[in-house]
Amino acid sequence: MVNGELTRVADCNARASSTYADATRELQSGNLGNARDLAAALADRFPESAAAWSLRAAVATTANDFKQALVYIEIAERLDTNSAGILAHKANTLAVLRMYEEARSCADKALRLHPVSVDIMATLGTAYTKTGDFDKSLACFQSAVHQAPDSATHQYNLGTALRFSGEFQAAEKCFDRTIKYRPRDYETYYARSGLRTQTADNNHVEEMEALLHAGSFGWRDEMLLCYALAKELEDLQQWDRSFNYLKRGANCRRKNMRYDVERDCHKMQVIADAIGSKHLLSKTNGYHSSEPIFVLGLPRAGSTLVERILSSHSGISSAGELQNFAIELMRPIYAKAGTIQIPIEELVTATLDSDFTALGKAYLESTAHLSGKTAHFTDKMPQNFLYVGLIHMALPHSKIIHVYRHPMDACYSMYKMIFKAAYPFSYDLDDLSRYYVAYDRLMKHWNEVLPGRILNICYEDLVHDQETETRKLLAYCDLEWEDQCMSFHELNTVATTASAVEVRSPIYSSSIHKWKNYSKQLDRVKQVLGRQGIVA
Repeated sequence: MVNGELTRVADCNARASSTYADATRELQSGNLGNARDLAAALADRFPESAAAWSLRAAVATTANDFKQALVYIEIAERLDTNSAGILAHKANTLAVLRMYEEARSCADKALRLHPVSVDIMATLGTAYTKTGDFDKSLACFQSAVHQAPDSATHQYNLGTALRFSGEFQAAEKCFDRTIKYRPRDYETYYARSGLRTQTADNNHVEEMEALLHAGSFGWRDEMLLCYALAKELEDLQQWDRSFNYLKRGANCRRKNMRYDVERDCHKMQVIADAIGSKHLLSKTNGYHSSEPIFVLGLPRAGSTLVERILSSHSGISSAGELQNFAIELMRPIYAKAGTIQIPIEELVTATLDSDFTALGKAYLESTAHLSGKTAHFTDKMPQNFLYVGLIHMALPHSKIIHVYRHPMDACYSMYKMIFKAAYPFSYDLDDLSRYYVAYDRLMKHWNEVLPGRILNICYEDLVHDQETETRKLLAYCDLEWEDQCMSFHELNTVATTASAVEVRSPIYSSSIHKWKNYSKQLDRVKQVLGRQGIVA
């Protein structure tokens, strides 16, 4: 970011230029403390230098202090109102802070300043991606690649944008070039493995096994290669080899995280104990809007498929996976407590004292820029299943759709996926089993205390009889039938979830009962679920 945005030091003497260079070098080396001190000294001495304030913003950005970065970058912008680099940095910072309207406006202004350098185009592409403007994002990354075709970073960014847009063959070519220019970019091997079904004549198994056996690298790189190999070997129906790599990769991830599944299980039990039918019935005022349609459940259970079917309807737009409800719920609680370190029992009690009308209104206001111009929008955050009771109280006229699938397929599908920072329970079969049991209990609780409020959609039923289940979905949402909902895979919109490839195809049944190929390896999961009465 620094090289592309901060190349000019106006009105500074030789000593200032040297300080700027030193600070930039320290920043690029990861020495944030030194970089921060040097940048601060430079801005103090030359307060009219936009480059000095931009440098301070770059240091704050690298330290993930985006609010402070915005303060500095706005000072820089006032000093140099026509710098595309400053505007691009500001756009990206605003996007990180979820100020999407302002970010898009800022990025648009930067684009109007021609010519725009390759690094600035890449920054703008990232900003547009975060704001959900994928057409402009794709155009920016294409421009960056056109200017610097040998850049592995720009090829990877373009490949990712093409994947989101459903252009999988073009994406694979970009990822191939990324690997050519940066052979140790293991993230790209993993991304490439999921673009298509690998075949005996066209796969990357030998290449990746050679890397894995010869390489000396960190646990993250080992994990990525193992997951990529597991995916490709599963495509080739080499079940045992696939699972061995999968387990190796999952173990790498689990050993390098701090996570206690019991805390999550306890949290779900506390929620169920605290929020019963009497409380729900006594708190039903809320904010009266039927705009939101919450699609929730566990990840990889079919929620993206349901979302795509719904958003094919003219009356529904997709807002993606939003954290807005949880954010707006917790905002006043944390503000009142002055800390986010609140014991779970106290936190749940505090949520029940919420102003639910204000909460519903705040949620809708926070999503207004994402929800489109249709009568309804989908919020497909899986973990909203934790908040079903609170959603009901805040938005009593909203729709709540719970998507579930066969327990063993659900567990296996989560186990074989890298979720970045989310769903830490998914990397260990014992953790996964216990989490699934707790989730199942909580969803049964919601259905008991809110009879008829939740539409439960079974993934297998949807696959076997798409029309019947689609009619059920639309009827629940009080919408008329539209034929295009049956051809959701033709929807010309972006998909950014792990299911981005699958939802570009018509419904298929090949993922049903896939867990049986690993019945021996997954038997421990089946036993745990069975002991809790979950038919697996």
